[in-house]
Amino acid sequence: MASISIEYPLEDEEIIQKFLNMTESLAKEGKRIKIVMFDTVITFPGVRFPWEAMVSACKDLGVLSLIDGAHGIGHIDLTRLGDVGSDFFTSNCYKYAI
Repeated sequence: MASISIEYPLEDEEIIQKFLNMTESLAKEGKRIKIVMFDTVITFPGVRFPWEAMVSACKDLGVLSLIDGAHGIGHIDLTRLGDVGSDFFTSNCYKYAI
């Protein structure tokens, strides 16, 4: 299993580029990413993750996308979730805030 370390402040484009760089590096080693899991909102430091762009990057690479939406429900607009077209979206809604 591989992971990408991100440290804020960081622009969304830099996060996507880190992901693309990792997939390229793994491909050179003969490895292929099959599924990528990421959040809608990162708990610490409490920032919105560029999940739409990450889904798009996954689609371009033929990689499955799994979104952990627990922190997004009630905090960010997820009405376009179907349009973005992630492969999987999961949440238990226990972090919903009004």
